[in-house]
Order: sequence, then structure tokens, then C-alpha cells
Amino acid sequence: MTVFAVIGIAGLLALILSLVADGLLDGLLPDIDGGGGLSLPAIAGFCAAFGFGGVLATANGASPLVASGFGVLAGLVVGGGAFFGMRAMQGAESPESAVSESAVGTHGVVLTTIPADGYGTIRIRLGGHSTPMNATSDQEIKTGSPIVVAAALSPTAVKVNPAEPNTDQQ
Repeated sequence: MTVFAVIGIAGLLALILSLVADGLLDGLLPDIDGGGGLSLPAIAGFCAAFGFGGVLATANGASPLVASGFGVLAGLVVGGGAFFGMRAMQGAESPESAVSESAVGTHGVVLTTIPADGYGTIRIRLGGHSTPMNATSDQEIKTGSPIVVAAALSPTAVKVNPAEPNTDQQ
């Protein structure tokens, strides 16, 4: 039981260290899976679950061999969850950048005056939703004026130009 407890505590400490130190320990393990999903948190989670699973099984009267099997199963569940969770997070794209890029060419209205070479706020319609965004322009555009989005600067900011008053304002 002591061996399982030591493995579980070491795994838990490594997991805490990897979460607190965040990116400081990156590169400690070789990238053997090619995608970076096999991370220190995944391995530490496996070790912690293996150790504590073995302690739990041993405390309930299991032999060391059976406790090891139970620990491996617990470790695979926890470590596998961390592995696939890391893969899912790494593969997810930020929808925010797509929002600002899809705004180019969209007509809208100025909510707060945009000073020349400064920032104000606009409202445009994206995907059927009224969306406020930060906006800049080369010239001052007053509140209530129609605009057209000329470029995406960031996920939350765009560059705009004045639009004709008869354009479809959002």
C-alpha cells in the first residue's frame, strides 16, 4: 500500500506543479505523440490515479497484483481524459478571429464617435446578431453615422470607413 501511496502523492505533486508552473515545464517531456497531447499533466494525472486507485484497492483487501490492475484502469481513465482534453483544446479554433474577419464589408452604425486615428464603438449584424465592436478610422465619424467595415484589426476591433446614408444600417 505504501508504494501506491508514494506514486499517488508524487503524481499529485507533479500535477500541481505542472498546473502552477504552467508553461515553465514545457519541453521537459519529448513530444512522442506528434501533437503535444501527451503532456506532463496527462502523465501526472495517470500516476496520481494509478497510485490512489492502488491504495483504494489494497485498503479493500485486494492483492498487490489486483490493486495494480485497478490502478492502471484508474490511471487510464484520468490520464486518457487529460490526454484527449488537451488534444481537444489544442485543436479548437478561436471563433473570435473568425467573427472580426467575417465583418469585413458589413454595414453598420456608429454607437460612440470614432475620432480620427482613435477608437469608438460600432454596431454591425453578424450571423443574425447585433454585435458591438471597437472601431477606428482615418477620419472622425460621428455617432449615428453609417459605416462599412474595411478591415479586421483584432478579434474585437475593426477599421471602418463612412458609408452612404442610404445603405442598410444595422
